[in-house]
Amino acid sequence: MPRSKLLLTLLAAASVALAQRNIPGLAELNPANIYLQDPAVERVAKMTPADRTNIDVAGVLPEKLSRSFADYAAARMDSGSILQSVDALFESAEKLRLNKLVANTPGPTGSTALVSRVSVPSILGFATEYGGILQTNDGNVSTLRGNLLGIAKMAFGQEQFPYCPEIDVKNCQPASRWLRRFSGNLSFGSTRAEAPTTAPTTGALFGTDYRMASWGLRFDLTANDPSDPKFLPAWRAAITKLRSKPEGLLFTEAVDGLLQKMADQDTYTDWRAETINMLKQASPANFGAVLITRLDLLIEKMVVADPDFKTRIISLRRTFMNYATVRDDLLRQIHSHRASFEYTNQHPLSQPTTSNFRFIYSHQPTQSPTLVTANFAATWYNQAQPGATGGRFRDLQIAGQLDRRLGEIAHLGNAIATFGGYYQWMKEDALITIPPGNVAPGSGIVLPNNAVTLLGTKGHIGVVQGKLTIPINGIVRVPISVTWSNRTELIKEEDLRGQIGLTFDLDNIFRR
Repeated sequence: MPRSKLLLTLLAAASVALAQRNIPGLAELNPANIYLQDPAVERVAKMTPADRTNIDVAGVLPEKLSRSFADYAAARMDSGSILQSVDALFESAEKLRLNKLVANTPGPTGSTALVSRVSVPSILGFATEYGGILQTNDGNVSTLRGNLLGIAKMAFGQEQFPYCPEIDVKNCQPASRWLRRFSGNLSFGSTRAEAPTTAPTTGALFGTDYRMASWGLRFDLTANDPSDPKFLPAWRAAITKLRSKPEGLLFTEAVDGLLQKMADQDTYTDWRAETINMLKQASPANFGAVLITRLDLLIEKMVVADPDFKTRIISLRRTFMNYATVRDDLLRQIHSHRASFEYTNQHPLSQPTTSNFRFIYSHQPTQSPTLVTANFAATWYNQAQPGATGGRFRDLQIAGQLDRRLGEIAHLGNAIATFGGYYQWMKEDALITIPPGNVAPGSGIVLPNNAVTLLGTKGHIGVVQGKLTIPINGIVRVPISVTWSNRTELIKEEDLRGQIGLTFDLDNIFRR
């Protein structure tokens, strides 16, 4: 069997298999299944060969179902499957999302972000950042983020994003949907505490070693991942709009015209006679496979009859996938009224460990590509601290930011402009731990054991930030920020600094 015919046969078998999966929404998205699940086709397929007439079989041919055949032909000619076109729309929307955090969570360990976003990578993400303004940190912090379901699938060698994950109920049972909502992160800093012998300064708190800076857990209170089945109505609506564009009707007319041209040359007439004879004899179980095989053969004949046919199909399908209005409507639904809860166990240098609890909410209020994100957080010491008069409660935080998608940078993608504000009320003075063998600040006494000292920094901290995130491709981005604060947690002096980072969102590596 020639390689091309073998490929078409395999594709036909795959299409029939998909048609039998009984996945809600599949018929709306796969032209092969639209064709096979048309009431006329289903009726004739169920008939025994003895009961089928030529008129019955002729009713399932492209001359009667021209729109479904046009969609099917476009799918077959554009890399073999409509599934890839749906994935192209999904990937396009994914690249333009504004609510995804790959970098480190805001905190004393260092981050280019003032606000934690509501969503994180579905599998793995990695970020490396330089500097943190809350404690005037000049070191490097590297963060690894992982999703519980994504990592589990990777460990067992399962496909991360099966066909149309947003509607693949079979591969997205309730248990896996809940697992998708759990994520974790681990951050490492390239600094360590130096032995302070005087009142603490920036330089006295940081050195050059590599150490764990923080770890955290996150739970999505809403469906924040676009592949969640709860977005099924949105994906159905998007595909319906794409298929109802005027170009689709024009393409159907072009297919009808080409079929008529082939009929005049007897090419279609001969194919029609052979197909009717084969379909009349096909069993109910094999009817769909035979029909799809014959449709694929017709597409081959159409390409021979019109050399521009394939080019026209691919161009049309790309037009569908670049339909910005449909894509942006979908993005707004993905962005709107999303919420998460995040816990971070922080290990700041030369200070007691703390626990931070953060509620995250984001919303896209208008059609314009602007996202509003708010954070509400509080921090407690993990253990009661000597000298802290107010118990373990340390501080309260409120933060917000606007993310705006900018124009596309040639050969790179869309940049993102971010404007954020951050407020922190420190109920207690910050504490630092001085190792044994060092001199207590202001006393000249060598300490025999660890000692904790208050820095006299309780009060109010205000921070504002402007940031530009530049895409390198669909995986790598470079956030560059300029941040001002009236003071830091450790030093009562205002600070102005620039920060830079590098983030890697590995989700798109696993998408087909």
